[in-house]
Amino acid sequence: MPASRTYKNGIESAFDTAQLAAHTIFERGISEENFKKGYYKPALRLLAQDNFFGNLIFGIHDYTTAKRHLVNAQMDHLVKRHSAWESIQINNILWNMVTGNASYKEIFSKVIDVRLHIAMFPYTLSAAVKQGYDYWKHCILTGRSKKVTYLQKSGSGPLMDGQAVVIIGGGPAGASCAITLKNFAKRRNMNLDVVIYEPKDFEGGIEHNECAGVLSQPIEHIIEDKLGIPFPWHLVKRKVPGYYLHTDGSVIKLDGEGEISYALRRIQFDAYLLKKAMESGATVIRSKVTDVEIGKDKVIVYSETKHTKADVVVGAFGIEEGTYRIFERETPYESPKFLLTILTKFHPKGQHHDLEDTDGYIHAFLPSLKEIEFGAVTPKADHYTINIAGAKISSRSMDEFLQVPAVLEVLPKNFRESLEKLDYHRGCFPIKPARHLFGDRYVTIGDAAGLIRPFKGKGVNSACLMGIKAAETMMDSGISRAAFQIYADSFSEIIKDLPYAHAVRRFVIWGAYYGFLTPIIQAAKDCPALKKALFDSVSGKKAYRKILIDTMSITLFIKVVITLIHWLIRRIVKKCILSYRCTFTPGWNVSCAFSFSELFSLLPEKE
Repeated sequence: MPASRTYKNGIESAFDTAQLAAHTIFERGISEENFKKGYYKPALRLLAQDNFFGNLIFGIHDYTTAKRHLVNAQMDHLVKRHSAWESIQINNILWNMVTGNASYKEIFSKVIDVRLHIAMFPYTLSAAVKQGYDYWKHCILTGRSKKVTYLQKSGSGPLMDGQAVVIIGGGPAGASCAITLKNFAKRRNMNLDVVIYEPKDFEGGIEHNECAGVLSQPIEHIIEDKLGIPFPWHLVKRKVPGYYLHTDGSVIKLDGEGEISYALRRIQFDAYLLKKAMESGATVIRSKVTDVEIGKDKVIVYSETKHTKADVVVGAFGIEEGTYRIFERETPYESPKFLLTILTKFHPKGQHHDLEDTDGYIHAFLPSLKEIEFGAVTPKADHYTINIAGAKISSRSMDEFLQVPAVLEVLPKNFRESLEKLDYHRGCFPIKPARHLFGDRYVTIGDAAGLIRPFKGKGVNSACLMGIKAAETMMDSGISRAAFQIYADSFSEIIKDLPYAHAVRRFVIWGAYYGFLTPIIQAAKDCPALKKALFDSVSGKKAYRKILIDTMSITLFIKVVITLIHWLIRRIVKKCILSYRCTFTPGWNVSCAFSFSELFSLLPEKE
């Protein structure tokens, strides 16, 4: 809802709406209905309805001022006949628009005054004739209209000596892009200006990242071989050899077959990469970007402290709403669809030995809780990181997850005592690519582009690779839309894998909720192929399409189907027995209890 007057009276509007809100709280209450009657509707009457007329006025003004002949005719009339009635009316309209002395509704009533338009009609008609003549003359001389001329866009070649790049965001994607650009410039003996806007203080450690902080292979090769910097082994808190995958009533251990992941604090890793970007020669501006202008020849990036002119802008801002809204307003870019995530940490008091005694495996959970798609408990050096994800999760979802028996079982015994003291942090991660993620003089990378395999790890790997590839494209192919198509095409395998990924997601959500994942996991304990497929899915080692091709066979398919049929029959039989048992008389029920117990004992163990 508009909460201030368009372009005017910002402080006054803030005061009025704050007064309405405070009055509602003290006089009415804090329920939704109270705020609707005491705050929302009065604010609408006070500001939003008047802004409707304000937007109409400014739209008319923008259209009029775009017509050169019309503006010249009106200004000429105002100067020569400044005392005429129509001149006085136009002056009053312009004065009130600038000062805000009158409501937009009052100004609009004067703008549409019939007498004013009749008085100005000869000048309007003369201007229209001149405008049409100039347009016709230009079409005859050039063979095309001005409109076509204005829509032409010149391509932009590879970056050259003396040009500049602005990167919005100093995370793994932005830092990798900056390092690669400076490496290219050094090898080619070029003077390339690279500026990174990053408002977060990674170095100070006061910021928080909603990532679980687990890096998967081949991250060390990406850092060392492609970026040319040492991998920060000193930041690794723990090596992760594999996973425990939990469903309601079942768990399976998934070994990595030698593929080790690394648990660390993400904020420290981000600080390391950004520091290396600065050492390579990139300039870091600790400020939040407030706006972007992308023209035919230049890009201007505005921030809370200073603005920068450049030849191309790189969006590495993740899914930070304030910044992606700026890109959506200035370009055709549309942010990727995402899932919400909530993360918390638990530091065992005086129980460091509990963490030291654990095997370092990550516990992944597929609970039957409706809002949660998956959760995880990750042991670090001195604490546990706990996170959940889902489309509509909230703090209540995390509260429910922390009460799941299987979750409590993998945490220290004193965890329950700290439940009320836990801090929750909320974030999100993409599950679909962004639309129009590149264009002339702009490209998005990392989470902002969404070119990652959804529902699985290796997000940092993908971010670094996107930053590297975007830099290579700008240096070798150019900064036009056509050039950045090469960058997007290099991630075509991820896009092709999306249908399989979304199918797996639906299967997992339904399977966890209805319970048929449990028999599949139990079957995987005796089936190496199925067990390997589960590890590849959880770890992100392979694409979903490749997992299905490498795993599925007629024998395995039949085994899975038989397992599911067996599970379904058991469920039906149990429900039928319980239903009949409830309909019998109490005395008969007691006398037959042993027979039902014997019947249940013939069935497989409870899920």
